[in-house]
Amino acid sequence: MGPTVTDSTTRHLMNLVYTPLLRHFRELTRSGSAVRLMRREDSPLSSQELSSAMRHPKLISAHPDEQGVTLAFTNKEIADTIQLDFVGCHLLDLGPYEQESFTEKKMVLRRRVPGTGPARIQVQSMSEEEEWRLLLGGSIDVLPVASPSHLTYLRSIPSLKVVPVKDPGSIALIFLTTSAGVPDARARRGMSLALRRRAIAEVVTGEQEDAVPTEEDLEEARRLLAAAGIDSNRRRELGLLYHSESTDFERAAMVVQHQLAPLGVDVTIVPVNDHKTFRERVLGEAFHAYILFGGNVKRYWYQLESGAPGNMSRYSSPEFDAAARAGDEPLAKRIVERDSPLTPLYYIREGAAARRDLCGIKPEVTRLDWLAGVHRCTPGELE
Repeated sequence: MGPTVTDSTTRHLMNLVYTPLLRHFRELTRSGSAVRLMRREDSPLSSQELSSAMRHPKLISAHPDEQGVTLAFTNKEIADTIQLDFVGCHLLDLGPYEQESFTEKKMVLRRRVPGTGPARIQVQSMSEEEEWRLLLGGSIDVLPVASPSHLTYLRSIPSLKVVPVKDPGSIALIFLTTSAGVPDARARRGMSLALRRRAIAEVVTGEQEDAVPTEEDLEEARRLLAAAGIDSNRRRELGLLYHSESTDFERAAMVVQHQLAPLGVDVTIVPVNDHKTFRERVLGEAFHAYILFGGNVKRYWYQLESGAPGNMSRYSSPEFDAAARAGDEPLAKRIVERDSPLTPLYYIREGAAARRDLCGIKPEVTRLDWLAGVHRCTPGELE
């Protein structure tokens, strides 16, 4: 079986191609641009085999010895992003699948080790309208991500099953910290405190309870914005980017625009309708903020660590990096709230939709490696 899935990005699919370092290594130490990995005694692979499986565009060399592997990267900033327990650390090319082909719109993975899941997985990037048409027409087997509003409709279709995500993610307002619009942490913190998330959640998801619990203080927001030179007489432009494939993001952007206007922030909403252009606008700094998955909890640290590939806010804080490496979640959260490179808005209770005869549907936010377990249901199997 080779199910077709749709997703606007292929980054999370790499968790099927790469294996977390923690499965084979027990300890990580750094020295400048070098990373030392100590091999776990229960790893079935030798240091030489593990060394040969290392892949990274900034990796200069990988030297094995009896205790583990020493990696040399092009610079210290890259070395600092490597973590044992981060599933997004795409370094060890030992996952159940290998990449067969890749284009801008489609990726095909081929299973390299025996298993009950699909022999091939074809991932396509397409519009929401097209994916719905193909799903209902039977050309798509699995839709790995569907919004809450769409799930309500999909549940009514007898040929499909809907499975909610294991642990809901959150949508955030993410600031480009290097842009001229929001270089001052006081301005970012002021905007964060000014947002009323229950109102945002009600408009987007229909449930005020979906708001992410975050401090809100309108008077403190005004004080901080004024200190940063922003008030009703000294107005500041804020270009806000969102991916127009999601109508939820559009509604969230409109509420943010409405809530910030009385405080002297004029939000210009900029819709972008494809992933490539969205990323180009982000990297080109042609805006000040954007709405996307994000938050101040551990699962989103990859968006905040200095120099990390997923850090599109350009936030850089040695203090946060140290807290993240130490696994100090309370401290890391306090630093993010203080600096406000992003601010969470609402939980998005997404789910996956699939043909009713498929089992092993166990969707997770920001991960697609569960696709390796999708299979045709056996007699009596329901999930």
